Amino acid sequence: MMPKPIAQILSLLLILPIAATASQQFREAPQFYNSPHCPSLGGDTTTTNTTICSQKAVHVAMTLDAAYLRGSLAAILSVLQHSACPENVHFHFVTSASDDIRRLHLTISKSFPSLPFQIYEFDNDAVAGLISTSIRAALDCPLNYARNYLADLLPNCVKKVVYLDSDLILVDDVAKLAATPLGATAVLAAPEYCNANFTSYFTPTFWSNPSLSLTFSNRNAWNIAPVDHRWNQHGLGGDNFQGLCRDLHPGPVSLLHWSGKGKPWARLDTNRPCPLDALWAPYDLLQTPYFPLLIKKWENFGYLNLSPDDEEGICQVLAHMWLDSEIVAGSDHTVGSTSLSSPSSSSSSSSSGSTSSKKGKRSQFEKKLGEFFKHQIESDTSAAYGEGFRAGNQAVIKYGLRRTLDHIRLTGSFPL
Repeated sequence: MMPKPIAQILSLLLILPIAATASQQFREAPQFYNSPHCPSLGGDTTTTNTTICSQKAVHVAMTLDAAYLRGSLAAILSVLQHSACPENVHFHFVTSASDDIRRLHLTISKSFPSLPFQIYEFDNDAVAGLISTSIRAALDCPLNYARNYLADLLPNCVKKVVYLDSDLILVDDVAKLAATPLGATAVLAAPEYCNANFTSYFTPTFWSNPSLSLTFSNRNAWNIAPVDHRWNQHGLGGDNFQGLCRDLHPGPVSLLHWSGKGKPWARLDTNRPCPLDALWAPYDLLQTPYFPLLIKKWENFGYLNLSPDDEEGICQVLAHMWLDSEIVAGSDHTVGSTSLSSPSSSSSSSSSGSTSSKKGKRSQFEKKLGEFFKHQIESDTSAAYGEGFRAGNQAVIKYGLRRTLDHIRLTGSFPL
């Protein structure tokens, strides 16, 4: 009897993400190029030297630390992927002197080899004694307040910068956000929420206090320009106590922000994601032990000498099938694997359909979410992930998943 590796593979899909955070390794992101209409920043090539002081560049600042590195890389990828002029985006990373700056620099360079960026050290003593204890330890971190010192940290030639947290992704062009008009006196632009009501904060009573009026005399710190709420769909991390799941706020979306206790990578790793976490997952660059362990498992079953495209392709095909069964298929009418179905693969399709029944009927939102996630796999432009999936998908459609795996075991490549 032939061995049955599929059950073993699918079990790895479920159990390996939990152990992924022990030793984080990140894969290289696809390369993104400017559209023809993008302005030239000077010189024949885009480098750190040509973008750092260019007024035509879009400057993006972020903090960088080991705890949120995975989120930071996802945010960077989302910025580049949705930018019409990704080569014109210059990143400024602020990190604590206590962090391993060399390792952080190496990680960014490996995942984004062509990215123009600088790293700046922030002195934690600058905010010593100024931070009140909060209900979340992350808010007590001095680096969380480094954004207030960007004018002192960044080069004087940088006149305007977009600051982004590490727990967000953009689904729109960052240049649109950078183009927010500040007016003559505003020092920053931000969307107002939680009824902050800044215009009512600096009242006559405030200014009548000699200490306060002297401190803020001749300063514009309270002059804030508005930003459309589409640029901060905040609160997706839930509340600060439990991090419960939340829905999107009404209206258009350009930026998804997992502010709150729950972070998408943590919930995904524990197999307890919220529905909206699936929107963050396509930008995750974490290289889990899944691939080397899966290849070792394949070798035990006789699948030897796989090419990188075959390795990635089969993994992407399995992920695509899992989405079909777990997210899309649980509707009024059980739907088998759409792009993977064929007479010879009917057993795998029916198996996928049956596993989804335990979660019951899917909402329209969940079905659309699943379709979005599947589309990310199908439309990936990278050679290993996108082309690998399409090659594997064609083989599965033509021969069925089981016969495709049998062919790989014997030949080390996809059947044509």
